[in-house]
Amino acid sequence: MDLSNFEALIDKAIIDRGYNYFIDNRIDLLYYDEDKQEWLATILGTDEYEVHVCLSNSNEIIESYCDCPYDLGEYCKHQVAVFYALDDLKPTPDKSSEHSISTAEFEKLLNSVTKEDLIQLLLTLSAKDKDLKKRICNQFSFNATPIQKVKNLISSIYFEEYDYYDTSYETFTVPVTEALEICSTIDNPNTQLALYCQLVEEIALFFDDDDHYNQIYLAIEDTLSELTQFIETLSEDSPLRKKCFDSLFLLLEHFPHEQYDFIFEFIDLCIQTANTTDSQTALHSYLKKLQKSSDTFIAEEAPKLIYAFLEKYASTEEALAFAENHIENHFFRELLIKKNIQENQLDTALQLCIEGEHSDTDSPNIVLRWQYLEYEIYVKQKNFLKQRELAEQFVLEDNFSYFLVLKKLTPVIEWSTVIERILKSLNTNTASYYETIYPKILIHENLTEKLLTYCQEFPQRILTYTSYLEKVYPIEVNKIFTLFIYGQASQANNRQAYRNIAPYIQQLRKSCGSKAALALRQDLMNSYKHRPAFIDELSKIPL
Repeated sequence: MDLSNFEALIDKAIIDRGYNYFIDNRIDLLYYDEDKQEWLATILGTDEYEVHVCLSNSNEIIESYCDCPYDLGEYCKHQVAVFYALDDLKPTPDKSSEHSISTAEFEKLLNSVTKEDLIQLLLTLSAKDKDLKKRICNQFSFNATPIQKVKNLISSIYFEEYDYYDTSYETFTVPVTEALEICSTIDNPNTQLALYCQLVEEIALFFDDDDHYNQIYLAIEDTLSELTQFIETLSEDSPLRKKCFDSLFLLLEHFPHEQYDFIFEFIDLCIQTANTTDSQTALHSYLKKLQKSSDTFIAEEAPKLIYAFLEKYASTEEALAFAENHIENHFFRELLIKKNIQENQLDTALQLCIEGEHSDTDSPNIVLRWQYLEYEIYVKQKNFLKQRELAEQFVLEDNFSYFLVLKKLTPVIEWSTVIERILKSLNTNTASYYETIYPKILIHENLTEKLLTYCQEFPQRILTYTSYLEKVYPIEVNKIFTLFIYGQASQANNRQAYRNIAPYIQQLRKSCGSKAALALRQDLMNSYKHRPAFIDELSKIPL
């Protein structure tokens, strides 16, 4: 079948529907993929579908596929719509290459064109595209200062001056990247600093626009990353640190406070650059105000920032006293526990852990954090009984590494009782039972009968644990596989889903032999004889 006669070979109803899709411009995208040597199209219908068409040099349709659920015939209306589009395009090998050209080929093409022709082309294009004209001016303006170039690059993406609905990564970040490259070429550190701060200030103006938030976030992130590297090159007593602090602190006071990540990054940079008494006083006062913020998150994070400030600029005793006064904050409790463990003040560390467990009973994950630290203390104290108690609890929290620890800590004569108790507890915990730790324990302890029961209850798990069961229980494995594959077949409703069943049948052949796989495939063909696409995919499976 080729593009000149496909209408005669496809059901008329499908032809009519496909033609309507074609004339209604339902084809959202159509292009030639050089790597796959095929045409790809995106069709907008009740959902978005993808059509693949492979053509010969004479425009014969060698193969076509659509990922829609239609399976009452070989071709659907989406494929027909693409056939009409391709027939209208009359693609040839030469014409296909026009739609897709490599970068190397494009560069070769440009090198073959005269300078005069390229200038004329750019004049023509820039007359129609103001953004392109502005980009060219920004890139090649010899009179503009570096700061002016940065301003020009930022203003070139001001939302009124480009497609408001273009939310692609490049729209915003490419000019910012170019601006950062300008910054990196400047030899004067004062100018560099001014450029970075100018960039941050200009980009921050766009934060109110939700449609471009991701672009703005990435642009600020890249700029602050460059600024951080710049600060790291400065000596502790460099006068530029004071200038840097002044610029950052000014930005900090006017930066949108809902941008938590950047506010905290600004503060961190301010802490690193506050190398004068005046700077430190101003920053400390600002951090204390944050502690009283009506924003709960900022108020909770402020003590951590104050502690970082005190660590750098106050005495050790003052920083430690601040941490102790904020022990209800998980950050400081953990900090003090680890500090006491490091200093071998184990009783104090243990008391802090136990107090944390009692005060955080409503937060199981936080309690678990204190218990892990508590376990670390018991190891140092060589308290094996307490280690065993906590290790068993961690196993029930789905931590397999502590299962191995627990086995080493448990006398052999007691192990069978412990393992039965653990398995019974996990059996009543759906999450742990279904996920990894339950079968991991069965495999480690060579409890194959229990593993078989587990796979019978969750047939899909047979894909993972076949190798542990196939030699001991070949008949049962075959039954579980069959049940699982039938379940997948009953849910499949498009060609890709049918195709996904092939690996399962091949794994069945590997585990239970070709005879079992062939029998199952034939049963599926008989059960789904009214689904030609499924039959076609089943017939392709090499058994």
